[in-house]
Amino acid sequence: MMVTMGDIAQKMGVSKSTVSLALNNSPKVSAVTREKVLATAEELGYHTNPYVSALMASRRHGKNPPKIPVIALVTATENEEDRNTFYHLKRFVEGCSDVAERLGIRPEFFWLGDENMSARRLNDIFINRGICGAVLMPQGVWGEKLDHKWHEVATVIFGARNLAATTDWISADFYGNMEKTLDILLAQNMNQIGFVMDKPFPYTRDNRWLAAYLMKQNQKQIKPLKPWLDPEPNFESFSTWFEAEQPGGIICVHPPPR
Repeated sequence: MMVTMGDIAQKMGVSKSTVSLALNNSPKVSAVTREKVLATAEELGYHTNPYVSALMASRRHGKNPPKIPVIALVTATENEEDRNTFYHLKRFVEGCSDVAERLGIRPEFFWLGDENMSARRLNDIFINRGICGAVLMPQGVWGEKLDHKWHEVATVIFGARNLAATTDWISADFYGNMEKTLDILLAQNMNQIGFVMDKPFPYTRDNRWLAAYLMKQNQKQIKPLKPWLDPEPNFESFSTWFEAEQPGGIICVHPPPR
């Protein structure tokens, strides 16, 4: 949840105007009060909104307010709602939106799955609308549509390093995420943890999930249960594994349907 000046004021027992003046380094408040406000703001995790700051400054000087900057969130899904079928994509979009809004940037979602849409056309739309930044997310059946020499738009790819060699790339920390998940379970006194994954899937991520799981076993932090990595997964195979290993809990990565 975003921390506001009202939260700082309530925490300190002062007025919002005092907090505002202190954050803007006004001589109307004492140095001692200013330091206390800044310390409380840091403690609560307060961040200024650049757009709001610029808007207020424009109003004070009688100028037209600036336009809210927009960042494009682009996916290769067939329609806008398809992004909700990818859990990690949905969470990533939520995270992007939260951070963007805290920075005074408005996120806007675009998708390329429509047969009449192309990356070239979308690039032109961005330029015409003054959108200077985009996050490209290749989830969906139209990922190849994102392979485009984007121009006049700063782009970064999430999740597919080989999509475009000239574009910056970011990805989830699969090894670290698995370590964190296992640590959470260990903190709950659970160490008989099973690991289930569609076998072909981990090799697209260099076995990072499996590597972290096996390392925890090697360090004797969890019991050495055999991972279930069936090349042709089905419920009967899973049931046989479950009866043999008797896990107290199961971590599933890309689990097959029953």
